[in-house]
Amino acid sequence: MKAERSAWGEVERGDWLPLLAEAADSGALMASVCTGAMLLAHSGVIGTRTATTHHVALDDLAATGATVVQERVVDTGRVITGGGVTSGLDVGLHLVERLVGPEAAEAAARRMEYPRLPVLVVDEG
Repeated sequence: MKAERSAWGEVERGDWLPLLAEAADSGALMASVCTGAMLLAHSGVIGTRTATTHHVALDDLAATGATVVQERVVDTGRVITGGGVTSGLDVGLHLVERLVGPEAAEAAARRMEYPRLPVLVVDEG
């Protein structure tokens, strides 16, 4: 549902789009979960990269030019996208692995009693 109080509404308002583009241009690691990918896409951060989002928004993400796949997490180097809202756990654990190390990610997953799921890693810079 494309509600006013949602990622869709934020895309329509546009306030975040230049800030996201500026952060990406400065070299920041960018990540999204669920339809947050639409903010990254409409700010120009995703472009033609491989990406995912909530299953109801896959066609909308493809319409922005992204190469869309239906995965829990896609890591293209500078941009990480997660599927539905619960993939936020997977994105979080993947970020811990990338930024701190695999041991820390495994420890966090054990504490949460959450199974680590595979991440699609695509070398796109």
